[in-house]
Amino acid sequence: MRIEVVIVALRLSRLRCLAAADKVVLDVTSEAEEEGVLRAFDRVARFANLFASGNAGPKDGMKMAVVLHGGATKAALSDAAYKNRFGKLNPNTALLRELKSVGVEFLVCGQA
Repeated sequence: MRIEVVIVALRLSRLRCLAAADKVVLDVTSEAEEEGVLRAFDRVARFANLFASGNAGPKDGMKMAVVLHGGATKAALSDAAYKNRFGKLNPNTALLRELKSVGVEFLVCGQA
């Protein structure tokens, strides 16, 4: 799995010194799944939880965006579109909703 993390105005070595105005962009390119869900979404949730535990997560003002590229874009499909293409409901929907509810923004690459 390949997740590239671009962090604006933040160094990983300074995680405990976060300010509420930090911005994080996570690029997800892998379509690898774990228990039917995009494996990268688990990593996104862990990342968000790490910051949240220090009162610096998306609910605390951090701007966090996940950009889906290539094979990972199928995770953004609606249940109806996913079922039409893959014959089952999108297994990523619940986790996407949960992450969105805490302020994580999801984008699909325009070239995907």
